Amino acid sequence: MEKGLNFKLWLLVFSFSLLPFNIASANKLPTADDINSLAEETKRITDTFMRQSFELRMMYEYKGQFLNPDDRDKLHNLAKSVSNSLRAIAEEQQKLKKQIEDYQGNDWDDRYGSTGLWRKLSGDIYATELAKCEIDYYSCLTVDWSPLQTTLQQLREQIISLDSAHSSVYSQLLRAKIIALAKADSAWPILANDILNSLTQKPDINDTVYFRAALEKIKLTNLGKQELITSLAEELAQSNCSNDLELVLPLIFEQRRHNPNNFKQIVNRFPQTEAFLGKLILSDITCRFEQKQSLEQTIHQISVFEAELAAQAAWKNETTKYEMHLEHLAGIEKFQTPLILYVTAAAFADSQPTKAVNLLIKASKLQQQQRSDKLNIESLEIAEQAVKLAYNLFIQQEDICPPVLEAFENYYAPAEGKIDEELEYLYSIVLSDCGQKEKSKKLLQKIANRPQGNWRNRARLDLILQAIQQNKSKPADKTPILTNLSDLITDCTDPKEQQTKIEAITIYCQLLLETKNEDSAQKVLNILTEAQTTCDTKLNIFKSKALQQLGRLDESANCLLIAVEPDHCEHTGQAMELLSEITNEIDGMQQKLKNFSETMQNCKRLAQICYGCLDGMEKQQAGLLLVETAVFSAAKNPEELSKIEKLLDNLAKYSTADDVNLLRCRARLLTEQGNFNQASALWAKICQIQKAQLPSANQQSWKWWQAKFYELYCWSKCADTQKEDVLHTIEVLENSFSNIPPLWAEKLNLLKDKQFPQ
Repeated sequence: MEKGLNFKLWLLVFSFSLLPFNIASANKLPTADDINSLAEETKRITDTFMRQSFELRMMYEYKGQFLNPDDRDKLHNLAKSVSNSLRAIAEEQQKLKKQIEDYQGNDWDDRYGSTGLWRKLSGDIYATELAKCEIDYYSCLTVDWSPLQTTLQQLREQIISLDSAHSSVYSQLLRAKIIALAKADSAWPILANDILNSLTQKPDINDTVYFRAALEKIKLTNLGKQELITSLAEELAQSNCSNDLELVLPLIFEQRRHNPNNFKQIVNRFPQTEAFLGKLILSDITCRFEQKQSLEQTIHQISVFEAELAAQAAWKNETTKYEMHLEHLAGIEKFQTPLILYVTAAAFADSQPTKAVNLLIKASKLQQQQRSDKLNIESLEIAEQAVKLAYNLFIQQEDICPPVLEAFENYYAPAEGKIDEELEYLYSIVLSDCGQKEKSKKLLQKIANRPQGNWRNRARLDLILQAIQQNKSKPADKTPILTNLSDLITDCTDPKEQQTKIEAITIYCQLLLETKNEDSAQKVLNILTEAQTTCDTKLNIFKSKALQQLGRLDESANCLLIAVEPDHCEHTGQAMELLSEITNEIDGMQQKLKNFSETMQNCKRLAQICYGCLDGMEKQQAGLLLVETAVFSAAKNPEELSKIEKLLDNLAKYSTADDVNLLRCRARLLTEQGNFNQASALWAKICQIQKAQLPSANQQSWKWWQAKFYELYCWSKCADTQKEDVLHTIEVLENSFSNIPPLWAEKLNLLKDKQFPQ
């Protein structure tokens, strides 16, 4: 039994202990409310018992015995508690009756006679005591044979005693059931049968008692039993009691005991019983299994119809609890029906998905050959479920191709014309990954060549990817592939195809940027509209790269910062490359860009991300890029410059004395701090290093000119420097070199003008 029943049993027993006894005190005369409340309590307790003991009693009826000792104990304890409560109610009712009978007042008739209260109370006492007898009868079902006879005899005598004052058809029915259960000698069944005959022949008997009496009579009959069962079933089905499971189920159980071959027929007449019957059969199988009885023997004793009822019950319950039971059923050929295979697959879907896939494949084939009326799922839908489960398994495990391919093949052929487009596409993936690439390609072409379809463009993209993969090892003209990608991007107009479109754009941009020419970079910018980069911020990676290739470094840094997340390091390589190029061009950018300060802030944030992501020498390089960009974004703020100095001092611990990048960063910092003497000396040192690296003494590099300009600029800011000396030095440089880079030539002219403004 379920755990919920234990709680219900406790609740019922607990509620019995709270009965409102001692309703009327010795000094208070009984009222109609006192009498009615006890009668209502009797009905409530009895109805609750019948409802909550229903499964326990039906399990006994099903087998003629309890499925396990726990069920016997539960019914025994429940019946005992209810019997005690009814006894207490009857005693309270007797007290009220005595109070009424002892009352000598002149208004007795007005109170209890003409009102009918005394007669009603007498009837209520009879009803309570008869209800207790019925509960005691159910308690007898839990008693061993030896004390049972004595208990039944006492119970029979109680009913006879009750009938001496009041008599009812129900008391006669209960007496017949007690006599039949006792079987003290051969005469007792005859006596019980006589009582039952008398009841069924009464013209004014109510339907419930009639059908119960007729059923008990059938139980005592051997001759013509099948005809009696069939006749009673037809009569019951056409009556107002056809939905009363207290009547219908025992009749079905009697049919199963007498002739199991007709069990399905009678159940079909009362289909509302299927769920409960399945639960009983499943409980029977489970109990036998828990008691370590032969499960195989138990299973072989039940019919296919019963096995399917049990499978349905397992399906409606926690299917995984019955894995082993269902596995035994599904392993026997006669039980391999679509329903049983399907429910078994559901039980193993999580724990053993490969087994579940195989069971679903088999279930779909059987459902297609001969549709089961117990499984309201078409064969194609079962095959589809097998495919979905198989594909989930496929993406989680390696070397799982055989069952997955079998599931798709089982689904694909019968589904021609009805196939789910997504599953058809997934089939192409499985084929490709399982080594059947040519078959996969043909399937993709079939999907792609359709005039319309939700997966048509996805298939086109996969074919393009296959072409790229095939040409990877050999040089090939990318124009056809780029054309196909461009057409595909244009055709992806459905919002549902947004992901496919983004993937196509990604591949298109990657191929264009690999050419590293300005025309290709401009095509990337043309296709990456603001709407697309907003929809997928990662597309800004390609936009940033294209802008970098076009020399629009400030815009490139801004795009890259949009795409890069602070806690993600996947694009640090591109960021480092861009920052290195920016630091090389930083002096020119400072002169040309109106948004130079904003650009430096963006560069600083990119450098911070790189510094946090990288290790070793790469971290050292990122740190220097951070220092150099931070110097320009600090705007001479002493606090910011102090932070930069601390970082630079830390970086210096891991650098050599002639690291030109470290020296340049130090020189820039000193320049911004106004330490012009030290800065000028460092810039002069950088000049010497850069000059030593050149092959010719008469040739100077761009970086040499950078260092030379800042050396002169800082020298000009020193207190003891003469302006004439600065001017003379610049003029010597201009006269000595004819190929001064334009940027530095312009800056030197500006520096001259500052010495002697016009």
